[in-house]
Amino acid sequence: MDCAVRYLTLAAGAGANPQVQQTFMSRAVDAGQRHAKANPSLDQQALQTTIQTLAQARGQKIGSDRSALIDLFIDIRLCDSKYGYPLTPFPPRN
Repeated sequence: MDCAVRYLTLAAGAGANPQVQQTFMSRAVDAGQRHAKANPSLDQQALQTTIQTLAQARGQKIGSDRSALIDLFIDIRLCDSKYGYPLTPFPPRN
């Protein structure tokens, strides 16, 4: 579930870039489905609601905090490795 939250957080923050948004939305769905498959007793609607709530909270926490953003990318790269995706590049420094 953590990876679904991480990917959804990044997808939500990429609103100005539809390609990035779609990539990470697809990864969020994949991670959520894998979590659901590994935990069949979970209520699917409750799982989706939890993922969305946690992603919104993490997105709000990041705000303009660069260190929190970098932490998200570190976490996402762990998920990339776990699921065999290409590693997500870190955001450029401004």
